[in-house]
Amino acid sequence: MKILTSLFCLVLMCCLAIIQQSLLPNLLFNQWSLNLVLIAVFFLSSQENKGRLGFLAGFWGGFFLDFFSAGPWGLLTVSLTITALITNRFSRLIQKNSLLALWPLFLVSFLTYQLASLAILIFLGEFYFRFRIFFTALAANLAAISLFFALLQALGKNRHRYDYF
Repeated sequence: MKILTSLFCLVLMCCLAIIQQSLLPNLLFNQWSLNLVLIAVFFLSSQENKGRLGFLAGFWGGFFLDFFSAGPWGLLTVSLTITALITNRFSRLIQKNSLLALWPLFLVSFLTYQLASLAILIFLGEFYFRFRIFFTALAANLAAISLFFALLQALGKNRHRYDYF
């Protein structure tokens, strides 16, 4: 992998984690906000030839979220890395030329992220850590993915392929 691409991934994940942890909690609606890092990991790991980039995005995104989080160190790093790997495996099974094909794939990614985090918390014995799956958060992240997909189609970069980068 090229060093410039890896550096871009590092900077992108750092910026998204900072925005997610500093700006988005102030814009809460019903105790949830968008998970920008998960959305970026989803898009980067669902690319057909960019599995390693998705893995790096999951690792660095989780690392920076762990850095800014009060939870157990490594929880989000491992969860997002597992999510990137599973998303990459499932993305090979479906055709991704429509928005309706992205929704089940993101559902798998979202549930993988939530369940991996829960499994790690149970393994660590961190039962006091507040953890909930919000269906409104899933709906909001699906809406954000839909808007991003529509924006890419409007720009003409996604007429026949799903490869964004």
